[in-house]
Amino acid sequence: MGPLMLVLGLACGPRDPQALKEASTMADPLATRPTVAAPAAFEPPVPAALALSNGVAVWLLEKPELPLVSVRIIFQGGSASDPAAHPGLATLTDEVMMHGAGERDAAAYAAFAEQQAVDVGILTGASSSVLYADSHADKLDTALDLLADAALRPRLTQDDLDRVRDLQLGDIRQDLDDPRAVAPWVTARLYYGEGHPYAHPDVGTPDGLAGLTPADLSASWSGRFSAARAHIVVVGAVEADTLIAALEARFAALPAGTAAPEIPPPAGISDGPRLVLVDNPGATQSALRVVMPGWSAHDPDLAAGDLATTVLGGTFTSRLNRLMREEKGYTYGARASANPGRSFGTVVASSSVEKDSTAEGLTDMLSTLEAAAESGFTDEELVKAQSANRTALISAVGGRARTAGALVRLVRQGHSTDRLITELAAEQAVTAGQLRGAWAPRADLSHALILVVGDLSEIRASVEQAVPGDWEVVDKMPPPRAQ
Repeated sequence: MGPLMLVLGLACGPRDPQALKEASTMADPLATRPTVAAPAAFEPPVPAALALSNGVAVWLLEKPELPLVSVRIIFQGGSASDPAAHPGLATLTDEVMMHGAGERDAAAYAAFAEQQAVDVGILTGASSSVLYADSHADKLDTALDLLADAALRPRLTQDDLDRVRDLQLGDIRQDLDDPRAVAPWVTARLYYGEGHPYAHPDVGTPDGLAGLTPADLSASWSGRFSAARAHIVVVGAVEADTLIAALEARFAALPAGTAAPEIPPPAGISDGPRLVLVDNPGATQSALRVVMPGWSAHDPDLAAGDLATTVLGGTFTSRLNRLMREEKGYTYGARASANPGRSFGTVVASSSVEKDSTAEGLTDMLSTLEAAAESGFTDEELVKAQSANRTALISAVGGRARTAGALVRLVRQGHSTDRLITELAAEQAVTAGQLRGAWAPRADLSHALILVVGDLSEIRASVEQAVPGDWEVVDKMPPPRAQ
């Protein structure tokens, strides 16, 4: 008899003294925390390291279980390669490249890819552009033909340029009315400093996209799409010899090119924190964002720093989310993340809060970040963070396309093929004291940018009172360049 039925039986039936005595001595099955079993054994995958005759590195992870293949071609130098006068050029160029290539115009290219059941496209980030294709293994040659046409034979017509630019401008204008979109744009500009390769939005600015011609797009493409900047990742049902022969036939013709330049460290924040307000009239929510120095992808403290950030804002039960969402209830979520790059990294804490709770949300966020240096981290928090990161890694390599994405991250950060194994081992060996040691240098926010985007007519006075300091008001976008 279950506990509920027993209770109902005692309540409705005769009051038998012996039954009451026996019931009083029964253990409450909900009173004892269940024992957690040891996690199942897991070892991250390691791709085979191959190469083309022109020196382009190829990583292959064979997964023959299903007849599917994912191809990713990473070209170092994404929007960071944009000229100062034309932020957004790389993203625009990459999009137009996928709108007509080889013998096919934009409509024919898209129709052929759909007919062949090949998902093909490009993702442009700050440090790289990634051509991708997912297909059935029998369609691998077709997928590679589509990628080769885009990389080596893009059409880049004026009509396609005009059409894609109009779409890009429409997206920018729409995002300018969303504090959640504006916040990362402004923080990048101020944190990295005017003129830094990472200081502008990947999508660019309306002023920067104006006046571009097909010749500008061609120059952007030819400067980035070369053997010196390329790295190919393939995951799926294909053998090494077959793959290399197929890649050689199409990508041995990549021009040699030059390596992507090193990205300089941020220059926007010296002595801080820097306090910034951005006006978004009529906004019902405010976007809060704190950006501070983090750890590079090769920093020995990265494992501890990443776990500390997970404790603070990387899970649903993190300190920030528990306080700001569960206890206070003025946001749907608050998070923090470590973002390691090749030579430097950042830590970003962010949330969108109800307008009337802007000042309280900001003080709660800042106090949580600062208090961690004093309070440290518990062993229980460490174990939860280690489990969360391990689970995230298992999920990241749980499918063919997701595994390809995980390997792309390693390429971007300049790691070797076994990085997923060493990364997991390093995190599992961290102690709670090491979490505190990694976090403490950042907790005073002395090099942080603290940003609030919202309706300043409603929130400014309370924010400036809650967090005293030299608050400045800046525009959403940089001023138009001089003609």
